Amino acid sequence: MKNHLFYSFFLILTSFSSLTAKAETGSLYKRDLIQENNRTYYIVGPRAPHLFMISRDLYGDEKNWREIAHWNSLIAPYKLEIGQRLLIKKDPTQNEHQANRALVKAWTELQEWDRVEGIALSEAPAVTPTPRSQVTENLIEERHSEPPAGLPPPPEKKSESAEKNPELPHQHWGFEIAAIGSIARLESQFSDSGIDNILNTEIDYGVDATLISHFANERGSLFVNAAIEKMDIKPPNEGVEMEGETQTLSHYALGYGYEFTSKFSASLSAIYDEEAFGESTPDGVAVVKIGIPQIALGPGWKIIDGPRFESEIKLAALYSFAARKNETRLHEGYGALLELELRNHFAHGDIVYAVMGRYLEQKGDNLKTKQSMGLAKLGWAW
Repeated sequence: MKNHLFYSFFLILTSFSSLTAKAETGSLYKRDLIQENNRTYYIVGPRAPHLFMISRDLYGDEKNWREIAHWNSLIAPYKLEIGQRLLIKKDPTQNEHQANRALVKAWTELQEWDRVEGIALSEAPAVTPTPRSQVTENLIEERHSEPPAGLPPPPEKKSESAEKNPELPHQHWGFEIAAIGSIARLESQFSDSGIDNILNTEIDYGVDATLISHFANERGSLFVNAAIEKMDIKPPNEGVEMEGETQTLSHYALGYGYEFTSKFSASLSAIYDEEAFGESTPDGVAVVKIGIPQIALGPGWKIIDGPRFESEIKLAALYSFAARKNETRLHEGYGALLELELRNHFAHGDIVYAVMGRYLEQKGDNLKTKQSMGLAKLGWAW
Protein backbone atom coordinates (compact mmCIF):
# COMPACT_ATOMS: atom_id res chain seq x y z
CA MET A 1 0.00 0.00 0.00
CA LYS A 2 2.80 2.37 0.90
CA ASN A 3 4.59 1.60 -2.35
CA HIS A 4 1.40 2.32 -4.31
CA LEU A 5 0.93 5.67 -2.54
CA PHE A 6 4.56 6.61 -3.15
CA TYR A 7 4.26 5.74 -6.86
CA SER A 8 1.08 7.84 -7.20
CA PHE A 9 2.71 10.77 -5.45
CA PHE A 10 5.75 10.44 -7.78
CA LEU A 11 3.50 10.54 -10.87
CA ILE A 12 1.67 13.64 -9.59
CA LEU A 13 4.97 15.37 -8.77
CA THR A 14 6.43 14.51 -12.21
CA SER A 15 3.36 15.81 -14.02
CA PHE A 16 3.37 19.02 -11.97
CA SER A 17 7.08 19.55 -12.68
CA SER A 18 6.51 19.05 -16.41
CA LEU A 19 3.66 21.57 -16.44
CA THR A 20 5.71 24.01 -14.35
CA ALA A 21 8.71 23.73 -16.67
CA LYS A 22 6.45 24.22 -19.67
CA ALA A 23 4.82 27.29 -18.12
CA GLU A 24 8.22 28.76 -17.30
CA THR A 25 9.40 28.14 -20.87
CA GLY A 26 6.30 29.80 -22.28
CA SER A 27 6.63 32.82 -20.00
CA LEU A 28 10.22 33.39 -21.16
CA TYR A 29 8.98 33.74 -24.73
CA LYS A 30 6.10 36.14 -24.09
CA ARG A 31 6.34 39.64 -25.54
CA ASP A 32 7.42 42.06 -22.81
CA LEU A 33 6.42 45.72 -23.27
CA ILE A 34 6.38 48.09 -20.32
CA GLN A 35 5.18 51.67 -19.84
CA GLU A 36 7.34 54.01 -17.81
CA ASN A 37 7.17 57.82 -17.58
CA ASN A 38 4.82 57.92 -20.60
CA ARG A 39 7.34 55.95 -22.65
CA THR A 40 7.17 52.44 -24.06
CA TYR A 41 10.07 50.04 -23.60
CA TYR A 42 10.64 46.64 -25.19
CA ILE A 43 12.49 44.08 -23.07
CA VAL A 44 14.80 41.96 -25.22
CA GLY A 45 14.12 38.25 -24.78
CA PRO A 46 14.81 34.92 -26.50
CA ARG A 47 11.75 35.30 -28.74
CA ALA A 48 13.44 38.21 -30.57
CA PRO A 49 17.08 38.75 -29.56
CA HIS A 50 18.00 40.81 -32.65
CA LEU A 51 16.80 44.07 -34.19
CA PHE A 52 15.32 42.41 -37.27
CA MET A 53 13.22 40.03 -35.15
CA ILE A 54 12.19 42.80 -32.76
CA SER A 55 10.91 44.72 -35.76
CA ARG A 56 8.95 41.61 -36.81
CA ASP A 57 7.61 41.26 -33.26
CA LEU A 58 6.30 44.82 -33.18
CA TYR A 59 5.43 45.60 -36.79
CA GLY A 60 5.23 42.32 -38.70
CA ASP A 61 8.40 42.67 -40.80
CA GLU A 62 12.04 43.72 -40.46
CA LYS A 63 11.74 47.11 -42.20
CA ASN A 64 11.77 49.15 -38.95
CA TRP A 65 15.01 47.78 -37.51
CA ARG A 66 16.97 50.92 -38.42
CA GLU A 67 14.39 53.12 -36.65
CA ILE A 68 14.69 51.05 -33.48
CA ALA A 69 18.49 51.37 -33.63
CA HIS A 70 18.13 55.13 -34.16
CA TRP A 71 15.75 55.57 -31.20
CA ASN A 72 18.27 53.86 -28.91
CA SER A 73 21.52 55.27 -30.41
CA LEU A 74 22.72 51.77 -31.32
CA ILE A 75 25.68 51.35 -33.67
CA ALA A 76 27.07 48.41 -35.63
CA PRO A 77 27.28 45.51 -34.94
CA TYR A 78 24.03 46.21 -32.97
CA LYS A 79 24.64 43.51 -30.36
CA LEU A 80 21.81 43.20 -27.82
CA GLU A 81 21.66 41.54 -24.40
CA ILE A 82 18.77 39.51 -23.00
CA GLY A 83 16.90 41.78 -20.60
CA GLN A 84 18.06 44.99 -22.30
CA ARG A 85 15.44 47.74 -22.51
CA LEU A 86 14.81 49.42 -25.86
CA LEU A 87 12.84 52.63 -26.26
CA ILE A 88 9.96 52.26 -28.73
CA LYS A 89 8.64 55.52 -30.16
CA LYS A 90 6.09 54.09 -32.59
CA ASP A 91 3.14 52.02 -31.38
CA PRO A 92 3.17 48.34 -32.38
CA THR A 93 0.98 47.55 -35.37
CA GLN A 94 0.10 44.01 -34.25
CA ASN A 95 -1.01 42.37 -31.01
CA GLU A 96 0.94 39.61 -29.29
CA HIS A 97 -1.00 36.80 -30.98
CA GLN A 98 -0.27 38.26 -34.44
CA ALA A 99 3.35 38.82 -33.41
CA ASN A 100 3.66 35.19 -32.32
CA ARG A 101 2.51 34.00 -35.74
CA ALA A 102 4.98 36.32 -37.50
CA LEU A 103 7.89 35.17 -35.33
CA VAL A 104 6.96 31.47 -35.60
CA LYS A 105 7.01 31.81 -39.37
CA ALA A 106 10.39 33.59 -39.35
CA TRP A 107 12.07 31.19 -36.91
CA THR A 108 10.64 28.16 -38.74
CA GLU A 109 12.27 29.36 -41.96
CA LEU A 110 15.57 29.51 -40.06
CA GLN A 111 14.86 26.11 -38.40
CA GLU A 112 15.28 27.53 -34.88
CA TRP A 113 13.01 24.92 -33.32
CA ASP A 114 13.61 25.83 -29.66
CA ARG A 115 12.40 29.35 -30.31
CA VAL A 116 9.41 28.09 -32.31
CA GLU A 117 8.44 25.78 -29.45
CA GLY A 118 8.90 28.50 -26.82
CA ILE A 119 6.70 30.97 -28.69
CA ALA A 120 4.06 28.28 -29.29
CA LEU A 121 4.04 27.44 -25.57
CA SER A 122 3.73 31.15 -24.66
CA GLU A 123 0.25 31.25 -26.24
CA ALA A 124 -1.28 29.03 -23.52
CA PRO A 125 1.44 27.48 -21.34
CA ALA A 126 -0.82 26.54 -18.45
CA VAL A 127 -3.32 24.46 -20.43
CA THR A 128 -1.17 22.94 -23.18
CA PRO A 129 -1.44 19.14 -22.65
CA THR A 130 1.28 18.11 -25.13
CA PRO A 131 4.60 17.09 -23.51
CA ARG A 132 7.65 19.14 -24.46
CA SER A 133 9.41 16.20 -26.14
CA GLN A 134 6.36 15.53 -28.33
CA VAL A 135 6.17 19.19 -29.41
CA THR A 136 9.83 19.08 -30.44
CA GLU A 137 9.34 15.85 -32.36
CA ASN A 138 6.36 17.31 -34.20
CA LEU A 139 8.34 20.40 -35.17
CA ILE A 140 11.34 18.57 -36.65
CA GLU A 141 9.46 15.85 -38.53
CA GLU A 142 10.00 15.56 -42.29
CA ARG A 143 8.40 18.08 -44.61
CA HIS A 144 6.00 15.56 -46.14
CA SER A 145 4.44 14.96 -42.69
CA GLU A 146 1.55 16.99 -41.36
CA PRO A 147 2.84 20.14 -39.55
CA PRO A 148 1.65 21.05 -36.04
CA ALA A 149 -1.68 22.87 -36.01
CA GLY A 150 -1.26 26.57 -36.69
CA LEU A 151 2.39 26.32 -37.72
CA PRO A 152 3.74 26.52 -41.29
CA PRO A 153 5.63 23.49 -42.63
CA PRO A 154 9.40 23.67 -42.17
CA PRO A 155 11.24 24.61 -45.39
CA GLU A 156 14.48 23.21 -46.71
CA LYS A 157 17.54 23.68 -44.54
CA LYS A 158 19.18 27.10 -44.78
CA SER A 159 22.84 27.79 -45.30
CA GLU A 160 25.28 27.81 -42.39
CA SER A 161 25.62 31.60 -42.53
CA ALA A 162 21.86 32.02 -42.13
CA GLU A 163 21.80 29.59 -39.19
CA LYS A 164 24.68 31.33 -37.44
CA ASN A 165 23.14 34.76 -38.04
CA PRO A 166 19.38 34.28 -37.57
CA GLU A 167 18.90 37.99 -36.95
CA LEU A 168 19.71 38.80 -40.58
CA PRO A 169 17.80 37.97 -43.74
CA HIS A 170 19.52 35.68 -46.23
CA GLN A 171 20.18 38.58 -48.54
CA HIS A 172 19.61 42.32 -48.38
CA TRP A 173 19.46 44.67 -51.35
CA GLY A 174 20.35 48.34 -51.42
CA PHE A 175 20.12 51.01 -54.10
CA GLU A 176 21.78 54.39 -54.44
CA ILE A 177 21.15 57.14 -56.98
CA ALA A 178 23.19 60.35 -57.11
CA ALA A 179 23.80 63.46 -59.19
CA ILE A 180 27.48 64.00 -60.00
CA GLY A 181 29.53 66.98 -61.09
CA SER A 182 33.19 67.09 -62.06
CA ILE A 183 36.04 69.06 -63.57
CA ALA A 184 38.93 67.41 -65.41
CA ARG A 185 42.33 68.13 -66.93
CA LEU A 186 43.28 66.04 -69.97
CA GLU A 187 46.89 65.97 -71.15
CA SER A 188 48.23 64.22 -74.27
CA GLN A 189 51.96 64.25 -75.11
CA PHE A 190 52.95 63.06 -78.62
CA SER A 191 56.57 61.85 -78.78
CA ASP A 192 56.86 61.87 -82.58
CA SER A 193 55.72 65.48 -83.07
CA GLY A 194 56.60 66.95 -79.68
CA ILE A 195 53.08 68.40 -79.35
CA ASP A 196 51.45 68.61 -75.96
CA ASN A 197 47.66 69.00 -75.89
CA ILE A 198 46.39 70.17 -72.52
CA LEU A 199 42.60 70.37 -72.29
CA ASN A 200 40.42 71.50 -69.39
CA THR A 201 36.71 70.87 -68.99
CA GLU A 202 33.81 72.97 -67.85
CA ILE A 203 31.80 71.76 -64.86
CA ASP A 204 30.53 68.44 -66.16
CA TYR A 205 27.40 66.76 -64.87
CA GLY A 206 25.84 63.32 -64.86
CA VAL A 207 24.03 60.56 -62.98
CA ASP A 208 25.49 57.70 -60.94
CA ALA A 209 23.54 54.59 -59.82
CA THR A 210 24.66 51.65 -57.65
CA LEU A 211 22.89 48.38 -56.81
CA ILE A 212 24.24 46.50 -53.77
CA SER A 213 23.54 42.98 -52.58
CA HIS A 214 24.63 42.22 -49.00
CA PHE A 215 25.30 38.65 -47.94
CA ALA A 216 23.73 37.07 -44.87
CA ASN A 217 26.57 38.05 -42.54
CA GLU A 218 26.35 41.71 -43.73
CA ARG A 219 30.14 41.77 -44.09
CA GLY A 220 30.40 40.84 -47.75
CA SER A 221 28.59 42.57 -50.58
CA LEU A 222 28.41 42.60 -54.36
CA PHE A 223 27.80 45.88 -56.16
CA VAL A 224 27.05 47.00 -59.70
CA ASN A 225 27.67 50.62 -60.63
CA ALA A 226 26.79 52.58 -63.75
CA ALA A 227 27.31 56.27 -64.50
CA ILE A 228 26.91 58.58 -67.46
CA GLU A 229 28.41 62.05 -67.69
CA LYS A 230 28.40 64.87 -70.20
CA MET A 231 31.81 66.52 -70.67
CA ASP A 232 32.34 69.95 -72.25
CA ILE A 233 36.01 70.54 -73.14
CA LYS A 234 37.70 73.88 -73.65
CA PRO A 235 40.22 74.36 -76.50
CA PRO A 236 43.86 74.62 -75.34
CA ASN A 237 44.22 78.13 -76.81
CA GLU A 238 42.00 80.72 -78.43
CA GLY A 239 41.84 80.34 -82.18
CA VAL A 240 42.57 76.60 -82.10
CA GLU A 241 40.05 74.55 -84.03
CA MET A 242 38.53 71.75 -81.94
CA GLU A 243 36.47 68.77 -82.95
CA GLY A 244 34.35 66.71 -80.53
CA GLU A 245 34.52 69.22 -77.68
CA THR A 246 31.29 67.76 -76.22
CA GLN A 247 31.50 64.11 -75.16
CA THR A 248 29.14 61.78 -73.30
CA LEU A 249 31.17 59.28 -71.32
CA SER A 250 29.92 56.15 -69.57
CA HIS A 251 31.31 54.14 -66.67
CA TYR A 252 30.47 50.60 -65.52
CA ALA A 253 31.81 48.62 -62.56
CA LEU A 254 31.21 45.23 -60.94
CA GLY A 255 32.84 44.68 -57.58
CA TYR A 256 33.02 42.95 -54.23
CA GLY A 257 33.46 44.59 -50.85
CA TYR A 258 34.21 43.09 -47.46
CA GLU A 259 34.15 44.60 -43.95
CA PHE A 260 36.94 43.10 -41.86
CA THR A 261 35.92 45.19 -38.84
CA SER A 262 33.39 47.95 -38.20
CA LYS A 263 36.13 50.44 -39.13
CA PHE A 264 38.15 48.73 -41.87
CA SER A 265 37.02 47.35 -45.23
CA ALA A 266 38.39 46.60 -48.68
CA SER A 267 36.95 46.35 -52.18
CA LEU A 268 37.93 44.93 -55.56
CA SER A 269 36.15 45.96 -58.76
CA ALA A 270 36.37 45.41 -62.50
CA ILE A 271 35.71 48.61 -64.45
CA TYR A 272 34.96 49.63 -68.00
CA ASP A 273 35.55 53.36 -68.30
CA GLU A 274 35.40 55.69 -71.28
CA GLU A 275 38.24 58.21 -71.22
CA ALA A 276 38.80 61.29 -73.40
CA PHE A 277 42.05 62.78 -74.69
CA GLY A 278 43.11 65.28 -77.33
CA GLU A 279 44.52 64.06 -80.64
CA SER A 280 46.36 66.49 -82.90
CA THR A 281 44.94 67.17 -86.37
CA PRO A 282 46.23 69.41 -89.23
CA ASP A 283 43.69 72.07 -88.20
CA GLY A 284 43.92 71.80 -84.42
CA VAL A 285 42.75 69.21 -81.89
CA ALA A 286 40.19 66.43 -82.06
CA VAL A 287 38.82 64.96 -78.81
CA VAL A 288 38.68 61.18 -78.94
CA LYS A 289 37.07 58.86 -76.39
CA ILE A 290 38.23 55.33 -75.85
CA GLY A 291 36.92 52.53 -73.63
CA ILE A 292 39.53 51.23 -71.19
CA PRO A 293 39.12 48.12 -68.97
CA GLN A 294 40.48 48.68 -65.47
CA ILE A 295 40.83 47.07 -62.07
CA ALA A 296 40.54 48.97 -58.78
CA LEU A 297 41.67 47.59 -55.42
CA GLY A 298 41.91 49.38 -52.11
CA PRO A 299 40.92 49.80 -48.46
CA GLY A 300 38.39 51.95 -46.68
CA TRP A 301 38.45 53.46 -43.17
CA LYS A 302 35.39 54.67 -41.29
CA ILE A 303 36.34 57.82 -39.41
CA ILE A 304 32.93 58.32 -37.79
CA ASP A 305 30.37 55.54 -37.35
CA GLY A 306 27.44 56.94 -35.41
CA PRO A 307 23.71 56.12 -35.40
CA ARG A 308 22.90 59.25 -37.42
CA PHE A 309 26.10 60.06 -39.29
CA GLU A 310 29.11 58.25 -40.68
CA SER A 311 32.13 59.21 -42.76
CA GLU A 312 34.57 56.99 -44.62
CA ILE A 313 37.80 57.48 -46.53
CA LYS A 314 38.35 55.17 -49.51
CA LEU A 315 41.64 54.69 -51.33
CA ALA A 316 42.15 52.55 -54.44
CA ALA A 317 44.95 51.73 -56.82
CA LEU A 318 43.94 51.66 -60.51
CA TYR A 319 45.40 49.40 -63.15
CA SER A 320 44.32 49.98 -66.76
CA PHE A 321 44.63 47.40 -69.52
CA ALA A 322 45.73 48.00 -73.10
CA ALA A 323 43.11 49.55 -75.38
CA ARG A 324 42.81 50.60 -78.99
CA LYS A 325 40.64 53.06 -80.94
CA ASN A 326 41.23 53.49 -84.69
CA GLU A 327 44.95 54.24 -85.08
CA THR A 328 45.43 55.07 -81.39
CA ARG A 329 46.84 52.28 -79.24
CA LEU A 330 47.36 52.56 -75.48
CA HIS A 331 49.41 50.19 -73.33
CA GLU A 332 48.86 49.26 -69.70
CA GLY A 333 48.71 52.15 -67.24
CA TYR A 334 48.16 53.01 -63.61
CA GLY A 335 46.46 55.51 -61.39
CA ALA A 336 44.88 56.17 -58.00
CA LEU A 337 41.58 57.21 -56.49
CA LEU A 338 40.87 58.97 -53.19
CA GLU A 339 37.32 59.50 -51.91
CA LEU A 340 35.70 60.98 -48.81
CA GLU A 341 32.10 59.78 -48.40
CA LEU A 342 29.63 61.16 -45.86
CA ARG A 343 26.22 59.73 -44.91
CA ASN A 344 23.33 61.00 -42.83
CA HIS A 345 21.07 58.15 -41.65
CA PHE A 346 17.31 58.51 -41.62
CA ALA A 347 14.55 56.02 -40.95
CA HIS A 348 13.98 55.15 -44.60
CA GLY A 349 17.38 55.74 -46.15
CA ASP A 350 20.57 57.81 -46.23
CA ILE A 351 21.63 61.10 -47.74
CA VAL A 352 24.98 60.44 -49.41
CA TYR A 353 27.48 63.11 -50.40
CA ALA A 354 31.09 62.62 -51.42
CA VAL A 355 34.13 64.26 -52.95
CA MET A 356 36.68 62.31 -54.97
CA GLY A 357 40.00 62.83 -56.70
CA ARG A 358 41.17 60.57 -59.53
CA TYR A 359 44.40 60.30 -61.52
CA LEU A 360 45.19 57.99 -64.44
CA GLU A 361 48.30 57.80 -66.61
CA GLN A 362 48.70 55.60 -69.68
CA LYS A 363 51.33 55.35 -72.44
CA GLY A 364 50.78 54.49 -76.10
CA ASP A 365 52.87 53.79 -79.18
CA ASN A 366 53.73 57.45 -79.67
CA LEU A 367 51.91 59.28 -76.90
CA LYS A 368 51.38 59.54 -73.19
CA THR A 369 48.03 60.49 -71.66
CA LYS A 370 47.26 61.84 -68.21
CA GLN A 371 43.87 62.52 -66.70
CA SER A 372 43.23 64.34 -63.44
CA MET A 373 39.66 64.67 -62.21
CA GLY A 374 37.83 66.13 -59.21
CA LEU A 375 34.30 64.87 -58.66
CA ALA A 376 31.45 65.55 -56.23
CA LYS A 377 28.19 63.68 -55.81
CA LEU A 378 24.95 64.08 -53.88
CA GLY A 379 22.36 61.35 -53.69
CA TRP A 380 19.99 59.13 -51.72
CA ALA A 381 20.48 55.49 -50.70
CA TRP A 382 17.79 52.99 -49.72
